[in-house]
Amino acid sequence: MLKIKGKTLSGFIFDDEFESVAEFIQLQLEDFPAMDDSVEILNVEIDEEIYHFMGNAGELYYELSKQ
Repeated sequence: MLKIKGKTLSGFIFDDEFESVAEFIQLQLEDFPAMDDSVEILNVEIDEEIYHFMGNAGELYYELSKQ
């Protein structure tokens, strides 16, 4: 399970959940990605463990896809 708390450029804060890191990566590759690359990532949990990350959704995609 991948849980992400993000903040849009307009300041809206939201939570999103994915079945796995692989699902997040797959959805980001779609024509209409699950999350805009510019979304500021506030918190990430992978399998209920905090994943230390600072950056935006595009950078998170890049980092997770390297693993």
